[in-house]
Amino acid sequence: MPRLRQLRVKPEPCNVLDYMKPAFPVCYGAYSEKYEDKTPYNKPGWIPVKNSTKKDELIQLCPKPWRYQNPGETDAVPKWGQFSFYPGGGYVADLGYEGKIGLMITEMLQKITGWTGNHALLY
Repeated sequence: MPRLRQLRVKPEPCNVLDYMKPAFPVCYGAYSEKYEDKTPYNKPGWIPVKNSTKKDELIQLCPKPWRYQNPGETDAVPKWGQFSFYPGGGYVADLGYEGKIGLMITEMLQKITGWTGNHALLY
């Protein structure tokens, strides 16, 4: 099944001059496994789920595109990209088998729910 797989990088404070901080409240560095964000989120808006949430509750709170999946769960192989080595895990959105459905899902993820963003690497 076609799908989008996203790796996310943890935000960090920007190292900019004080008068520029309002314009740059957070920064995102280059991808590396060390800085990969694997936080379970609740949609929309990528709101982190509380640490006290049990695994079975997490599955109900976090639809699949907002749950980090390990490489064994995604059945994806690691890839060498232009800038880094990308493991097989990530946040996965299945697009269905029909082109129209895939376009609708992609549009929903991008425009309505904010699934993509500055901190995301899609492949």
